[in-house]
Amino acid sequence: MSFTFGIVIHSSVVLKGLNSGKQFHAISIKFGLNSNVYVGSSLLDLYVKLCSIEEGHRVFEDTREPNVVSYTTLLCGYLKEQRFDEAMGIFSIIPERNVVSWNAMISGYSQKGRNEESVNLFVEMLRRGVVPDQSTFPSLFSAAANMAALGRVKSFHACAVKYLGGELGVFVGNSLVSFYAKCGSLEDSLLVFNRLTERNIVTWNALICALAQNGKGKVALELFKRMKDMGIKPNSVTFLGLLLACSHVGLVDEAYSHFEQARTQDANLLKSEHYACMVDLLSRSGRFQQAEKFIHDLPFDPSIGFWKALLGGCQIHSNMKLGEYAAEKVLAIEPGDVSSYVMLSNAHSAAGRWQSVSIVRNEMREKGLKRVPGCSWVEIKCKIHVFVTGDKRHDHKPEIYELIWDCAGSNILHQVASRAIRSEDFRGRLKGLLPIHPYFGSEKRTDLEMANGSAGDVKKNDMFWRLSLPQGSNRDYFGCNFEYAELSVAEWCQFPAVTLFVAALDLLERKGSHVRQILEGERCEKSEAG
Repeated sequence: MSFTFGIVIHSSVVLKGLNSGKQFHAISIKFGLNSNVYVGSSLLDLYVKLCSIEEGHRVFEDTREPNVVSYTTLLCGYLKEQRFDEAMGIFSIIPERNVVSWNAMISGYSQKGRNEESVNLFVEMLRRGVVPDQSTFPSLFSAAANMAALGRVKSFHACAVKYLGGELGVFVGNSLVSFYAKCGSLEDSLLVFNRLTERNIVTWNALICALAQNGKGKVALELFKRMKDMGIKPNSVTFLGLLLACSHVGLVDEAYSHFEQARTQDANLLKSEHYACMVDLLSRSGRFQQAEKFIHDLPFDPSIGFWKALLGGCQIHSNMKLGEYAAEKVLAIEPGDVSSYVMLSNAHSAAGRWQSVSIVRNEMREKGLKRVPGCSWVEIKCKIHVFVTGDKRHDHKPEIYELIWDCAGSNILHQVASRAIRSEDFRGRLKGLLPIHPYFGSEKRTDLEMANGSAGDVKKNDMFWRLSLPQGSNRDYFGCNFEYAELSVAEWCQFPAVTLFVAALDLLERKGSHVRQILEGERCEKSEAG
C-alpha cells in the first residue's frame, strides 16, 4: 500500500494539485503510513515543491529512518529558497552522501550565483573520493563561465574526459559548447561541436546562439542552413538565435524572413523574446516607425523589455523625442529602473544636450537611485581578480591604483590591470599621464570620471591633464586624440617624464608604430604597448 500512496502523491506533484496531495497525506496518517520512508519522501517532495519548506521539514521529521532521497529533497528545497546555511546543515548530517547529494549542492549553489562555493564543493567531492557523473559537469561549467574563468572550464573539461571517457555524450557536450562561448572562446566551442558524435537540436541551438552572441551572425546563419539541410527541424530557441544573429550584423530583411518563417511553421514558436528581439533590431537599425508599429501590433501588452529595446536604439541614433517617450513607458512600469535613466542620460550626452543630462541625473539623485558600477576581471594563475569602479580593496592596491588613477577613462582599466598584475615584480609608479584621449573627443566627462571617489575621478586629477598638454591647452586639444589627422603634432608637444602602460586599443594598433616612436623617446622612462 505504501507504494500506491507514493504513486498517487507523486501524481499530485506532477498535476500541481496541493489540495489533493494534502488529502492523500491525511489518508496516509489514518493508515499509519506517513512515517514510511517511501510515502514520506513523496510527501516531502509535494510540500517542498507546492507549499513551503517549513511544511516539508515537518514531514521530514515525521519520517522514520529517512534515506538519502529524503535528505536530498529537503536540501534542494532550502537551496531553491536561497537558504544556504540550512541547506549546508542538512547536507552535513546526511549519513551517506552520494553523487546525487553532491550534485544537488553543486547545482543549487551554481544556479543562485554562488559560483566559487559551487566549485569548492566539487573539489571537496573529489577529495572525499566521490566519482562525478554526467549531471555533475554542466553545473560546474556554468559556475566557471559565470566567472568568465576559461581556465577553469578547461580544467573541468579535462576532469569530464577523465571520469566520463572521451565520448562525453550530448548532455555534457551541449553544456561545453555553450559555456566555452560564454567565456569568449568560440574556437573551443566549435572544436567540441565538431567532435560530438551525437547531436540534437539543443546542440545546434547552443552553437547558433554562441555565434550570434559573439558577433558571428553570418556564420550562425550559415550553420542554420546546414542544420536544415540535415533535416533537423528548428524550434523556438533556434529562431531566437537567428534573430540575435541578424541583429548583430544588421540584417533586418533576413530577420523579418526568419520571423515570418517561424510564424508560418507554428505560431506557438514565437514568444515575447522573439518580438522583443525584432524591436531591438529595428531600433538599432534606426527604423523607428517600423519599431513603433511593431510594438503597437503586438498580440499582447508590451513588457518593460520592449520599451528598453526602443530606448536603446534611441540612444544609438540620438532620437530624443522617442527616447523620452520610451523612458516614460519604462518608468511607468518600473519607476526604480536605473538603466533607463542611464540610457536616457547617455542619449542626451551623445546629442550634446548637457542641461538635459543634468536634469536626468538630478532626478536620479532625488529618487536615491545609483548606477550599478561597472567591473572588469582577469584570471591569472587560477585566481580571478575583479576590478570594480571606485573599489580600492584589491591586494595590489598601492601599485595598481596609483597607476590607474590617471588613466584616460575606464576603457583601458582592464588592460592596465591585466598587465600590471601579471608582473610579479611590478612596482610601477605613475609620474604623469599618457597624453591621449582617444574615445571622449569633445564630450564633457564620462560617468566614471564624474563618480565621486572613483579610480578615475577627474575632479581630483584635472591637474594631470594640464601637466600632459602644452601650456594653455584643455582636454579637448587635438593632440590628445589619435583619430586626429595631424598626429605628427605630438612630436613637438612638451610632455613630462611618464611611465606608460598603453592598452591594446584598435586606435593605437592602427597607428601603433608611429605612436610608439614618439612615446619611446627621451620623454619616457618606460613604455609598454599591448
